[in-house]
Amino acid sequence: MNTHVRVLVAGAVLLLACGPLYYTTRLLDPFLRAEGAASDAPGFGSDLYPRWVGIRAIFHHENPYSEGISNSIQTGYYGHVLRSDEWRDPQQFAYPAHVAVLLAPLALLDFRTAQALFGALLGLATVLATLMWLRIERSPGGDALSFGMAMVLILASWPVVQGIYARQITLLVAALLAGAFYCVSRNRLGVAGLLLAFSTVKPQLS
Repeated sequence: MNTHVRVLVAGAVLLLACGPLYYTTRLLDPFLRAEGAASDAPGFGSDLYPRWVGIRAIFHHENPYSEGISNSIQTGYYGHVLRSDEWRDPQQFAYPAHVAVLLAPLALLDFRTAQALFGALLGLATVLATLMWLRIERSPGGDALSFGMAMVLILASWPVVQGIYARQITLLVAALLAGAFYCVSRNRLGVAGLLLAFSTVKPQLS
């Protein structure tokens, strides 16, 4: 592939990457911010928030699945406790309790800081998961430009952009599974088992 074609391909990749990013930052985010501001709800739109509240409750020796904690999560997420006639996701602490081990450091921080760090962690986890799958498949890495374009397309794909924006733990679980398979391919079965155990925080995926 000559230089001119490579430049055109790189430009096309960047243009494609702009679609999901533009939609999320210019359309979806302002809409959710406006809706969240109307209810003064700091956790609105964040998949991390119910987990963050539940884990903090565990640290205080409270039951994260209790009605009181569920009400606290709903208040922080929607601005009020859901009424019986509201058809919304109840946003309860619906994960196995050992998610507290996986996300414990974030629960020690205020929510805004935890939110920012978790978003960065999900982006890094996605990059590492991609690298591990390539190593498992023993795929040729290609040159730096080709690899860079591939990573841009992956990170800018709608599922990943949505996952990072909403702070969905799914991306972290996917990286744990990739790590487990990578360790199996290297005969590091103990580490693989540990990673698989952590991945069961989202059992329907693992």
